[in-house]
Amino acid sequence: MNPEHLNRLVTELPHAETLDLYRLAYVIRMLYNEPRRILAVRQQLHSGMLVRFFDTNDGSSRTGRIVAMRDRELTIDETERRLRHTGVPYAALDLSSAPAGEVVNEEIQPTTKPTYKPSARGEFKVGDLVSFYDREHRTVIGTTTRMNEKTATVEPENQAGKWRVSFGLLRHLVDT
Repeated sequence: MNPEHLNRLVTELPHAETLDLYRLAYVIRMLYNEPRRILAVRQQLHSGMLVRFFDTNDGSSRTGRIVAMRDRELTIDETERRLRHTGVPYAALDLSSAPAGEVVNEEIQPTTKPTYKPSARGEFKVGDLVSFYDREHRTVIGTTTRMNEKTATVEPENQAGKWRVSFGLLRHLVDT
């Protein structure tokens, strides 16, 4: 869509019927919640990454660190105002430019998959806040309670039970 067409659409929207606006919002929400669109964005992200996102509270662009990634939404800690934003849709992220003070590198370009070095046992200790993906690719956040030779025992924050997770699958959860 070219800028001229978009400007004309925006100037005409206030004159649209309320039901038409509601239908348009529904279609847009369905489009940005498509699994293929979400997956394309998710592949460029990781916990602790600094991102720019659109804040629907005041319509401004904000910068923050990703602290949790769920199926359809993120939790982001805003660095400037020390706020936590929950339920941020993947569509609200601006991946076209790097946040102030951070350089865009090849890992977060849309054409390549993120690469990372698997974690090792020596990088973790009992009591660390960590995250990993379960079998359904959902992010699990928990605290390490025991270190074995090849795995760590993790107690999830919002679930009962414990997980034994290979060190290569664990990531430190970055708090700002």
